[in-house]
Amino acid sequence: MKLLPSIVTNYWIAVISSLLLLETNRQFIPDNNNWIPAAIFVGFMFIVMFFCIGKSTHKAGIAPTIIAAKMSMIIPILFSIIYFSESTSFLKIIGIITACIAVLLSVYKKSSSAKVAFSVLPIIIFLGTGINDSVIKLAQQLYVPENSTALFSALLFTVAGIIGTIVLLTQSELRKLFLKKEYLLMGIGLGIVNFGSLYFFMEALRTAPFDSSIVFGLNSIAIVVISVLIGKFLFSEKISILNWFGIILALAAVYILL
Repeated sequence: MKLLPSIVTNYWIAVISSLLLLETNRQFIPDNNNWIPAAIFVGFMFIVMFFCIGKSTHKAGIAPTIIAAKMSMIIPILFSIIYFSESTSFLKIIGIITACIAVLLSVYKKSSSAKVAFSVLPIIIFLGTGINDSVIKLAQQLYVPENSTALFSALLFTVAGIIGTIVLLTQSELRKLFLKKEYLLMGIGLGIVNFGSLYFFMEALRTAPFDSSIVFGLNSIAIVVISVLIGKFLFSEKISILNWFGIILALAAVYILL
């Protein structure tokens, strides 16, 4: 949990970024408040999933945790198809299945931990992350007006920031790291990226010329492939033949879906 100081900073930087964009674009507060519970829920789940991922990494291992988080895209994909009655052509189904297999193979790592099979934490991460993404889709589709995405983001990041700050204040050792330069810089960088990824993801759900189920698949593929390649070329991480096959499948899935 040594990353908590940076994570807390990240959420407050994301709040500031949201408010700056809100002012720049002159976005407004919607007449209804149906979007508020969704924003609070997503913000709460952001910080809860952070702690779950940290715990799962320690208890179950890195590989099962990453796989659970990335494969959670299945839930919002199914949610979009069932709840919003999105199209389900044979080619689209093949593309989504290929995307799921590609994500699984791209992040798969052998683990020697015997505790993996008995840990429920990856399952919690799979369900929690998938449900959270589904709520984001629901809010974007039904409650958040076109020019209020930054406001929605500001509230959810504020909720995550408040909860994270409260937890941080109870941890004396971590509290001392909060103002250290390296943790602040990491938090600032994460915050800008975090805000941008959420904002543009919601805008993609709104404006993409194809269904949301495809957007979720493409988003997960892009994140996984870029992460794997960064790990390889910047941090010299080993990529197995299975991982490379997953990357090739990911490109095939993009071709099929588009």
